[in-house]
Amino acid sequence: MIRRCVPVFLTALWVLTATVAAAQSAPAGAMPSKMALTIGEAIELAWQNNIEAIRQRNALQRSEAEKLRSRSTWLPRLDLTLGWRANYPGRIEQLVDPNTGKRSFVVLENFYSYQFTLQQPLFNSRGGSYLHVPKAAGAQVDASEEDLRARRQLVALQAKTKCYDLLKSQRLADVQQRAVQRSIEQLETSKARYELGSASMSDFLKSKVQLGNDSLELITRLNAIEVDRAELNNFLALDVSRATAVDVEFEFEPYPLPAEEAIVQAVDHHPAVMAREYDLKRWSTELGGTQFSRLPSIDFVGTYAWGSFDFADGLNSLTELDAYSFGVQLNWNLFSGFSTSANVKQAKVSKHEAESELAQSRRDVRLEIKTAALGVNEGGQRFRVAEDQVESAQEDLDIAQEKYNLGAATILDILVAQVNLSSAETGRIQAGYDWLLSIAELERAMGGGD
Repeated sequence: MIRRCVPVFLTALWVLTATVAAAQSAPAGAMPSKMALTIGEAIELAWQNNIEAIRQRNALQRSEAEKLRSRSTWLPRLDLTLGWRANYPGRIEQLVDPNTGKRSFVVLENFYSYQFTLQQPLFNSRGGSYLHVPKAAGAQVDASEEDLRARRQLVALQAKTKCYDLLKSQRLADVQQRAVQRSIEQLETSKARYELGSASMSDFLKSKVQLGNDSLELITRLNAIEVDRAELNNFLALDVSRATAVDVEFEFEPYPLPAEEAIVQAVDHHPAVMAREYDLKRWSTELGGTQFSRLPSIDFVGTYAWGSFDFADGLNSLTELDAYSFGVQLNWNLFSGFSTSANVKQAKVSKHEAESELAQSRRDVRLEIKTAALGVNEGGQRFRVAEDQVESAQEDLDIAQEKYNLGAATILDILVAQVNLSSAETGRIQAGYDWLLSIAELERAMGGGD
């Protein structure tokens, strides 16, 4: 019975593992030929396709459009007016000949005209537009550019996290595959010892149960690979069934922590801080423009007009009008129902909020750097401890196996040592990728990593 059971069980396990692995590696249809992506390629792909990145780029384009429109506050305005008017029946008009002074009555049927009007602001105070609106719009563009840079760094961190998750799942599956292989070997050893009478049925059954548990855990970890792959594809805006792989190999080496001088410089040049600085500049300019609007506005205005008349009696003289005019126009709003005072008050509140947000942004960035630096330091130590645990667990398994072969240890000692080794290897992989992620978080906190 035992001889029939073991081969059947091992065959079923092999078929199950091969099926899952084949599903994992099978290429998805209608997909790009290059399935393996580097970290940099994944970041660029996410930057092009991620919806939040697209929204931030659109926000920058809107700010640039607003900056372009703000130039109208100091550029001239030129209008063309065309007109035609017909009278049915014709309207009777009295004309005076300028040479003879003779008066006559005619029937006016049609009138054609066109007029150019030029208006050039000389001193435009409406909303502070002449000086302040273009400057505020430029500050808004600068803030949007910094927000876009901050968004790119966040997208890069998210892309790295997704790639790390997939790599970690693959490494954990490798660990479990080795655990399954050790369980298979132990089951074969227990079977041989049982047939020779040097081991009990209990040893064989315990080995069989351990193999079953390790095999189920392997299936779970293979499924985790596909879940992490699908999440990476979704983040990169690819088909979730695409067989995407991450083409990178990491070396877990010590990472230098930033000095205080580097931290100060990173805070000053961090995109989140610089964006808030430009916001403060914008609202300061808006406040100045609102206060400036209490002054009058002065414009130069010039016009040129031409008109032509059609008369029912065919009169040709005095049938055209050719005139022009120019001058200076002053507009001064003496009372606006307290709206200017209200606008000034609102602008002061917005400026105060911008100052508070800038100060808070500096504190937030410094906190992120400190937290990330502590995480890198802890992650490095945790990884080194995990490596020692793997070495210790491997030594324990070797000793337990030697004792078991000499009859000085039980099957439980072997199984416990195998579980401990798998747990230690899992912990090393988890600590390693947590360390890599903490490094990526520190790079982003320092204003880079993209």
